[in-house]
Order: sequence, then C-alpha cells, then structure tokens
Amino acid sequence: MSKNCDIVKDLLPLYADEVCSEESRKLVAEHIAQCSECRSMLEKMGKSIAVDADNDIKVMKRIKKRIRTEKIVVGLVLLTAFITVGVFLSFIGLNTMCPMDINEISIGEELKAEVDENGDLWLKMKNYSATEDYIMPTLSDNNGRHFGVDKDFDKSAKEGMGLTLMHRKIDSLACFNSYDSVERMVKFINVDEDNIDYVFYYDSKSNKEYVLWERESND
Repeated sequence: MSKNCDIVKDLLPLYADEVCSEESRKLVAEHIAQCSECRSMLEKMGKSIAVDADNDIKVMKRIKKRIRTEKIVVGLVLLTAFITVGVFLSFIGLNTMCPMDINEISIGEELKAEVDENGDLWLKMKNYSATEDYIMPTLSDNNGRHFGVDKDFDKSAKEGMGLTLMHRKIDSLACFNSYDSVERMVKFINVDEDNIDYVFYYDSKSNKEYVLWERESND
C-alpha cells in the first residue's frame, strides 16, 4: 500500500459525503481511477464511482460555471428591479406639486395684480410664472395668521387674500429662458365681494407675504 493510498483512505469518507475541498476531490478522483483497492473501499461506502478523473473535474467546472451564471442572472434581475423602482419613485416625486420659488418667479416683474372697474382682480403672469399648473389660495387675518397653516387663524377677522403658484417639481428643472414669450391673465377674486384689503403672494416655505395689490385708504 502506497503512501498515497493512506492519504486517500483518510479522505474517502469526506469524498463519499461530498464535503471535501476541490483539491482533495481532485486528488481522490485521480487516485481511484488507478487504484482498485481504494475504489473498492469507496464502493463499499455506497459511493457510485466515476473512474474518469478528467471527466469528474469537467463536471465540477460545469457546476461552478452554472452557479456563477445563476449568480449573474440573479444580480441582473435585482439590478433591473432596483432601477425600475427608482425610476417609478423618481417619476412620482418629479410629478408631485410644489410651490414655485418666489426668487425664480421674480415678484413685481413676472407676477402682478390689477383690479378693473368691476372690482375683479386679475393676475398678470408672464414668462416662468405663467407656466403654473394651478393657483393655491389662502387667507390672512389681521394678526398675520394664515388659513390652513396657523391653527389660531381667525376667520372672523379676515383681512387679506393670498395665493401661491404651484407646479410639478420637474418643471423647476426646465430652462427658464424658454418661457420668455409666455403670458397669461387669470381672474382671481372680486375684491369688493370678498371684502379684503390686500392681495399677496404667499411663500409657504418661509411663511412670508409679498403684497401684489393693496386697497387705497380712500376706497
């Protein structure tokens, strides 16, 4: 009995249970292909013998390749799912309504308020401000509290009417120079029927008012 046989016989139980390392598996496979005694011992352990060591190694390589391929496929599926979810969430987020930035709107230049002879107040919007999706109204009382924002708003002491231009978040990423020729006029309220003293643009982020129109003291 050779020294290799002693080593292989120690490895046979592990080989039979398929728990030995690749190097040990290769050693055993090559040995039992040549040694009938060790092969017979392995057969007694109930192991079906593949005496072609080269074929055994090829099988192992195919298994490894398949495992590697499966890992790549799983990785690609997960990556695709991650990208899909990311695109969906980005689409939802970019299409969510948000207030227009007052610095970009340029109050006094792109947004003005004028009252006609019927008491109707018209909003004159141009360029970037004219691209709003809708106008969010609000009220202020004589204590400077705002409806829908401040819990202590006093509706019996209504004094001013406010507005905030709303648009989709994705619109803020657009090039403002392309809006140079856009103009719109919108009838907002009737200042007499609503009994208000001034109209303002409301910056909901900083809770500030920017007056657009104010009733003259002799009205």
